[in-house]
Amino acid sequence: MKNLIFIILVMYVPHAFGQIPTEVLIGNKQTHYINYWQKEIDSNGKFNLFTLSRFAIDYQDKTYNNFSIEGQLTYQLTNWLGISAGGGFEGESFVPSIGLNLSYVNAKGDLFIETYPTVLLDDIKSFNLLGFVGYTPQLNDTWSIFSQLIFSTNLLTDRTPFSPQRDILGLFTAHQQSIQLLRIGLDFKQKFQFGIGADFNQFFKNQGNFQNYGFFLRITP
Repeated sequence: MKNLIFIILVMYVPHAFGQIPTEVLIGNKQTHYINYWQKEIDSNGKFNLFTLSRFAIDYQDKTYNNFSIEGQLTYQLTNWLGISAGGGFEGESFVPSIGLNLSYVNAKGDLFIETYPTVLLDDIKSFNLLGFVGYTPQLNDTWSIFSQLIFSTNLLTDRTPFSPQRDILGLFTAHQQSIQLLRIGLDFKQKFQFGIGADFNQFFKNQGNFQNYGFFLRITP
């Protein structure tokens, strides 16, 4: 099952690469590349594929370099609820996951919320919440506001020697890592987005954090 999911993701991502929005943030500590893409893959709109890839290059400390690919294949039960299966690769191994897809788009289409609450089926299991929030109100026929938040939180569900108790909400044994990627700027004809951005990271048991601030440019084919 693990290999089947990985093969599906690998087959579809290169096929759709030309349609993926590409973003780069030039920050004070890192250069951060982000691609994400979502598309219906059947005529009935029941199945859709989502991928998110990130590559961060740190200017001084290579331990902060980051490469990750996240993918989810979703079967839509309703317009706002689906069942997802997929996983992530972070430079060492592929970890499968299963969970839900929750989404919302307002009537104007300028506010959207997309979340993937999943369980990671690794040797040590954990809960992961990946989400997107975007608000792009139109200013005129050419320009609109562009604002977006990508966030992810990972919490251990299994007991380990480092986290033997379920201290978080009585369900989770430890906080592993959280990220928040914030972008605010302008959108030109829904083709180019640019502005200021900030990346925030919180690490194991909230014992450290990391911030990266800069300017971003995003191209939407």
